[in-house]
Amino acid sequence: MGAYSLDAHVTVDIISSVQRQIEKFGFLGRLQTGCFQTHLQDQEAISLQAEPLGGGFTLLLVSNSIDLLEALPDLSPPAPWQAFPGVDASGLGSRQGSLDYWWRQYWWPYWQSLTRVQRNEWLHDAAHPEDWRSYVRLQDASADNDTESPA
Repeated sequence: MGAYSLDAHVTVDIISSVQRQIEKFGFLGRLQTGCFQTHLQDQEAISLQAEPLGGGFTLLLVSNSIDLLEALPDLSPPAPWQAFPGVDASGLGSRQGSLDYWWRQYWWPYWQSLTRVQRNEWLHDAAHPEDWRSYVRLQDASADNDTESPA
């Protein structure tokens, strides 16, 4: 039986939801190995590591439990202003450090997975801060290649 690996940037609420799903599926045995927590049930296991990054956590999860993986909550990254609440997008030139890592590792792949219609809706959502919408719009316009999701 193979295992699946996922790497996501999530909020503390999502971490709690993942923990609840682990308990709900009966993964009661727990082993701590370095930074990883491994939960066991019969022939299935789930290992996870959560590390702080910006206003959220990177979640590395490895499991051979397809049922558990399918029951996980939406693992889309938080919006940029939630992930980095102290960053002023209006004064943001080049990204550096943890913001740049987050952008390239989590936000941009998520953004590119959206259809053009979904991106347009996001960019015109008045609930999103205008400075961040402008910044994302600029990044989107200057992207070398558009790998939008087909659906």
